[in-house]
Amino acid sequence: MKKKLTVLCNNLGFQRRFLAYLRKEWQDSFTIWEAEEGEILITDLERDFSSFQDVYHLSEELSEDNNLLYRYQSGCKIVQELLFKAGKPILPKGRARKSSLVLFYTPGGHSGQSDMARNYARRLGKMEKALYVYYGPFMTLGDGEGMDLSTLCYEIYTKGAESITPEKISAALCEAEELKYLEGFHNPLHMARLKGEFVSFMERLMELSMFDSIVLDLGELPFDVGKILAMTTELYSILPRQELREEYETRMHKWRDFMKTLEMNCVNLMVKEREYQCGTKIIPNDEKRSDQ
Repeated sequence: MKKKLTVLCNNLGFQRRFLAYLRKEWQDSFTIWEAEEGEILITDLERDFSSFQDVYHLSEELSEDNNLLYRYQSGCKIVQELLFKAGKPILPKGRARKSSLVLFYTPGGHSGQSDMARNYARRLGKMEKALYVYYGPFMTLGDGEGMDLSTLCYEIYTKGAESITPEKISAALCEAEELKYLEGFHNPLHMARLKGEFVSFMERLMELSMFDSIVLDLGELPFDVGKILAMTTELYSILPRQELREEYETRMHKWRDFMKTLEMNCVNLMVKEREYQCGTKIIPNDEKRSDQ
């Protein structure tokens, strides 16, 4: 059931614009409520609001206080901060779903891998709820100002995996060019120091089952990659140009030998190799079936 959310401010122009934004972008998550009572209130007014269950005050300064939201940011960022700071569930429960993990990893790396992984996630997103996640250094798809894997993995480091809630995932969720994604680590040192926490984050993300499919693009291997592979339902590697195939085959042979040392079934061990060319797309199985 959706919770009632309202905004009450001294600046009526700001209040109307914010409410209009909420009605347009968040009506599936909240009932936008204009009465001075309800469940969730965002305000800059100083008075008794005991008729509300949760009150969040707009602040002129950035703060780690869970009841203060920074006012000088976009409506989207204010709501994302609210979701991240919420101490209890405030989003309606989605339908139960079992997430599938689609992994892209090429031994030795391939410059076209991320392009193909993102295109795959876009095509999946047209049929189901799909998420793209990149693990590796130097990858920023948006403005780099919101919550990202550094934030989420540090949350696990300090508070444990259970602290990652659907609200926190929704707060960090980005969308651009028909792609839903989480921003990567904004500092390579974070990625190096939080390798174990990243694996815990992926386990938690699968456990929450917020998405039908998660496309994980590995620029390099995290700590305890066996746990990632054990969750994987499809694994893609990108073939290099013909003149580089011999070196690639040597790396792939070592990679397959390594996977055989892990406790996984035959499905997890299957690698689907695809050749990259400009504009190449990997078509998800469901889309292939619908075209037939």
